[in-house]
Amino acid sequence: MAAAKPTIQSTIQSFLLPSETARCGSDTGISETPSGESSGNRHKLYDTQKRTRGFKHKWSVEYDWVTYDTENGVMYCQPCRKFPKLADQTSPLFKGAGDTKQGFRKDTLKFHSRSKAHVKCTEALKAQTDPKATPMAKVMRRMSADNMTKFTCLFNTAYFIPRMHLSFSRYSALCELQLMNGVALGQNYLNDHGCKNFIMSIAAVLKEETKAQIGKANYFSILADGSTDSAIIEQEAVYVRFVHEGVPVTKLANFVAVEHSTSEGVYTGIKSALSSIDINPNDRSKKQVGINLDGASVNMGHKSGVQALARADVPQTLVIHCINHNLELAILDVKKHTPYLVKFDDALKVIFKFYFYSPKRRRELYTIAAMLDEKLVHYGGLQQIRWLASQERALRSLARNYQTTILHLEDIASSGRKGEDCAKAKGILKDVKTIKFCKFLYFMMDFTSSLSLISQAFQAEDMLLVDLIPKLTSALLALESLKFTTGANLKSFFKKFKDGDFNELKLQGKLDETSCENLYSDMIDGAIGYIDVRFGKLQKPPFSNFSEALGFSTWPHDTQELVKFGISEMEGILDHFSDIFSEENKEAVMEEWLPFKLHVSKMRSSSSLQVYGELLRGRPVQFSGILQVVEIMMALSVSTAGVERGFSTMNIEKNSKRTRLQQDTLNAIMAINVNGPPLNQFSASAAIYHWLDCGTGVRHIAGHALHADDQEDND
Repeated sequence: MAAAKPTIQSTIQSFLLPSETARCGSDTGISETPSGESSGNRHKLYDTQKRTRGFKHKWSVEYDWVTYDTENGVMYCQPCRKFPKLADQTSPLFKGAGDTKQGFRKDTLKFHSRSKAHVKCTEALKAQTDPKATPMAKVMRRMSADNMTKFTCLFNTAYFIPRMHLSFSRYSALCELQLMNGVALGQNYLNDHGCKNFIMSIAAVLKEETKAQIGKANYFSILADGSTDSAIIEQEAVYVRFVHEGVPVTKLANFVAVEHSTSEGVYTGIKSALSSIDINPNDRSKKQVGINLDGASVNMGHKSGVQALARADVPQTLVIHCINHNLELAILDVKKHTPYLVKFDDALKVIFKFYFYSPKRRRELYTIAAMLDEKLVHYGGLQQIRWLASQERALRSLARNYQTTILHLEDIASSGRKGEDCAKAKGILKDVKTIKFCKFLYFMMDFTSSLSLISQAFQAEDMLLVDLIPKLTSALLALESLKFTTGANLKSFFKKFKDGDFNELKLQGKLDETSCENLYSDMIDGAIGYIDVRFGKLQKPPFSNFSEALGFSTWPHDTQELVKFGISEMEGILDHFSDIFSEENKEAVMEEWLPFKLHVSKMRSSSSLQVYGELLRGRPVQFSGILQVVEIMMALSVSTAGVERGFSTMNIEKNSKRTRLQQDTLNAIMAINVNGPPLNQFSASAAIYHWLDCGTGVRHIAGHALHADDQEDND
């Protein structure tokens, strides 16, 4: 009888089950190999002799997108991490592949390079680095000149919208106007949705430019401040200051909607804004040299404030309290300790409020001014006299309108009008129609004149730390001189004041010269003292080291003294930034210090910005070390006035009618206003490339339906 044919099931079982000889082992139950070696020992031997997989640097040549992280011992795909929204976040090369099952293997790289998500990320990266090399850009270059002109007009119009603080709905009307004027714009992208998409692409290009500039900078400092927008959302504005082509520039990083207004919440928002422009913790430890904040306790708290958290992350960070805020706080300190100044300031605000909120009173005031043949100066709102420079303008407005204002108030008080007008006019006259008030008004113009000039200088974006103390000292000397000489405005008062009359106005009270002089002297001494206290930190190391070592306007003229000058200050700077400067770098800087002083001392007639900017642009090899110290000094921000201007723009853009403006849209609008060039210098080509490559949806370059002639032109 023939043997039964084995079935498929029996064949599989015989393959999987061990043979009879394999089942027969030693008494210990451990199977043996034909050579007599036990399988247990064999596995142990394999574990000790197996190959340890690692990253091979030749892979980065074949796959130029892979990066090896030496600290964490993993390799990852750089384009995928740069565009996480496009990437496959479950991929090992997105998370970081190491010595695991799917780790250091060439197959992992090979399969990842073919994935659709990786291809999208690499195309997006190419669009950023070289927009003209992308497939869509090549298509665009084949477009007709008419289509290119059309999209340039559309993007220019879209750029005009945020620059002029207009809503997106105005874009359609502007397009209609251009069509009426014969401008060919096509039939697509003429609505507010098209405008928003164009603006988002423009802002994306501006952000990439900011990233590239910061990436090239050696050092930067952070500027941050908070404010509430029209939707009652706490916004933290974060800016970055760095040196670009020898000039200190300040760029907007991002506006962040802070979840919690605590120091931790604010600091988290700052870090989020920095990460949006590709500043990671490693960059901060090597490049971050300062942080500039206002005086709020959440920012300046020594134990748990934002400045404490920033220094905990980067110990070398220099914390600077905004100098404009410090100056304003010093003047507020003077007001607190000068009762008459408080009374004068209240009267000034009452006058401005009395006329600002009443068109009728302003009309009457202009009528009296016309009768007197006087040119009236507008009384602004209360919010316009917050800064010293604005307060000086308010004082000059009152001095210019003083006679007209008094006559108008007297007319209201004597007319017997019903209501509050008559009583208010009498109350104001009681305070302002006195010799003491009028003389004090002219003294205050002299008092605020020098301080307002320094306040305006402090608001400049290119203000340098080394220029701060000399400018402040000059202003304080001018202030002190008022104790011994009569100011120009006070001289004008004495010319107009005769026998109790001021410009034919009969003023009340008597002129007590002694009490007035004592009041003025006390105010001047108080202002100098409080300013000195508020700015005391900047007059001590390490800040004073920069001012003394690099402030060449105060260097000694004698060569022998110059040789010895500034050595300890420069050493102090290098010691503070010991994480940046190694011992070898410190020695190189100190060797360059003397020839650097001799070189710079020949250019005393030029400003610090001109001298150091030229050196940083040229980068002489013999001063390569010392110029790092110069760049740190120029990267330090001393004022957050630019951030305040940003909030003013934010309040215009996100007003009571646009409270639902999304955060990303707000950031795009702010990026155009803060980081964008003037309208006449804007070039739309890069933004058009970005919109074609990275935007969502289908692109209608030549319209929804192409005519035969158009198709031939675009083939």
